[in-house]
Amino acid sequence: MTRSFLTSRTPALAGLLLVATALSACGGEPATEGAAPEAERAVLVAPQVTGLGPASNGGLVLSGAARPGDRVRVTDSAGRAVGVTANADGAFAVSLPAPERAEILQVTVLRPEGAAVADGFVFAPPGGRGAAVLRPGAAAVPLDPAAGLVAALDRDDGGSLALAGRGAADQPVRISVDGAPAGETRTDAEGRFALRLDVRVAPGPRRVRVETPAGAAERTIELIDSTGRRGLEGAPIEGGWSVRWPLPGGGGQTTYLFLRDPA
Repeated sequence: MTRSFLTSRTPALAGLLLVATALSACGGEPATEGAAPEAERAVLVAPQVTGLGPASNGGLVLSGAARPGDRVRVTDSAGRAVGVTANADGAFAVSLPAPERAEILQVTVLRPEGAAVADGFVFAPPGGRGAAVLRPGAAAVPLDPAAGLVAALDRDDGGSLALAGRGAADQPVRISVDGAPAGETRTDAEGRFALRLDVRVAPGPRRVRVETPAGAAERTIELIDSTGRRGLEGAPIEGGWSVRWPLPGGGGQTTYLFLRDPA
């Protein structure tokens, strides 16, 4: 039996959206010293999350990019928040306490004229291994540089699949599910790829294979039936994590994250 790492104390992800909405209505936080000129700050630009990893003190560091001088706030599912100001290059690094369990985080830029929320939610497991940005209706974005070709598989309540991974740069990618072609794409300059697959599947064991000229990986994933479940649920699975989370517009999505490809 798997052990749940997200308990009933954790509110639905919609609560995180309400946090950002409330901050926007209040006008956000005051501008800080070194902030960008007012003309530049008039355009709301969402922050980008680029990494999450272990810190020397046993905690985690969440890194990303925003506009220079932007105030960035990271909020967990219990409503606790940590803030930092982006530097002159727009880079930011937020130190987070050592997590006792996996967490869901929302990253928001706060300005006097409003708030801008990052695309998706950050899944932060203890130690940072297997971290990813969960995106509604799309494949999760793995944040671990060691992620493999089968790094993140997403399934919504309707059975649609999306897949993301990382391999050699600028390579064609072919994907199959249970032996049938399911999609083709190409890795970017950093070796990453993400796409919605051309299949709908029922719950159960599904064999996912990714092929590139530089190598291939195959994994059998047990897809759970979570239709009708509410709130946020998750548990460790073989080789990674499973996270069931509600979509802002209704329904839900389950993300399967893997630390590395099978040997």
